[in-house]
Amino acid sequence: MTGGKPRRKHGDGSYRVLPSGRVEWRISAKVGGKSKTLTGTADTEPKARAVARKAKVDAEAGRLALNRTVTLGAYLEGWLKGRDGISESTRRKYDDLLRLHVLPEAGALKLAAVNAATLREFYGLLREGDPARKRGALGYSSRRQIHNILHAALGQAAADGLIPGNPAAVPGVRPTQAAREVEPVRAFTPLQAARFLAVADAEGERTGQVLAFLLLTGMRRGEVLGLRWEHVTLGGKVPALRVVIQRTVSGSRVFEGPPKTRHARRMVPLSPEAVTLLERVRARTAEEHAALYPDAPASPYVFPSLRGGPYDPSNFTRVMKRVCQAAKVPVLAVHDLRHTFASLAAFRGIRVEVLSRILGHSDPAFTLRQYRHLYPEELAPVSLELPPVPEDAEGEGGEALGALLPPEAPALASPARRKRKGLEA
Repeated sequence: MTGGKPRRKHGDGSYRVLPSGRVEWRISAKVGGKSKTLTGTADTEPKARAVARKAKVDAEAGRLALNRTVTLGAYLEGWLKGRDGISESTRRKYDDLLRLHVLPEAGALKLAAVNAATLREFYGLLREGDPARKRGALGYSSRRQIHNILHAALGQAAADGLIPGNPAAVPGVRPTQAAREVEPVRAFTPLQAARFLAVADAEGERTGQVLAFLLLTGMRRGEVLGLRWEHVTLGGKVPALRVVIQRTVSGSRVFEGPPKTRHARRMVPLSPEAVTLLERVRARTAEEHAALYPDAPASPYVFPSLRGGPYDPSNFTRVMKRVCQAAKVPVLAVHDLRHTFASLAAFRGIRVEVLSRILGHSDPAFTLRQYRHLYPEELAPVSLELPPVPEDAEGEGGEALGALLPPEAPALASPARRKRKGLEA
């Protein structure tokens, strides 16, 4: 028999045009030793055939373990368990954010039903909170982290063919920071920093010396608490240290490992004040260790506890408050010492690209935007210091200006000529 539509091959699937104009496809696949029917729709029949073939291959390869009844919560839990390339502390942080904020509000949603509008509504609920359910408003930083998790998870689902695209990548979905959420950078003034440093570095103030070193270097708290003597060089032309380990807190657990980014793994030059502080710390810890644990090996940590182990980063919030009160300065957060270092260094003339490298930032613009505090004395009137005007400046100025003017315009054409060219109404 000739002519007509070619006969469909076995296993090629079936296709029909719906009243909406879209093409519905159905195809069978062997999943787990059993035959399973996969369905879907596409704009045209060629697209439907291509999608159906890919769905069949993915299903039989074990990549299509989900169906339209799977919830967003179930998918996210499975995605996080199989996520590679992240540290244990990051995995714990992701789990906390999903468990506390995503699963209670959006976990029951069907994965196939999640779209850009769904995500925008969800982020709005997080931003405003729900007093009736005793859920407080979530800050911009937490909302941004949640979005980053969903962007990665839904991007993987799209790449695996489980959903048609990544709704978190649609423009306008990513949470934005409202003007009322933007807080000014908090930093000590030079005088306040000096008073804080004097109290923090007082004799015998072992935990205070950690804070003093944070102020003198601009390092992160976890970087200082994970610092070991093998990574410190006090001699040589330029004393410095290498940031290769940090201690981080996730929930009630403390993790120790390498920094997350290549910019955070860096060399930090040490000022004379920082070197002097480290020399005193080393002498004090050696004396304490010899008196308390003479038969035990010395602690590898630069700032060890009295027992020789590392400090818990969460313990320094109350130490910071105590030192601030003793120094009679505003009580700032521990991380604000990093802001203070950046602001004072810029105030003293350190170039922003150098400061950004010391802080471990990838973008100097981020350093300026997030860490630079302008002090009142910097907002002085700006003098242009222009040279005095010579007595014959009027003549010279006129000649110079004349040289910049365009040549004299040509004479206008006659009225009759202008009318013929349509220049007059």
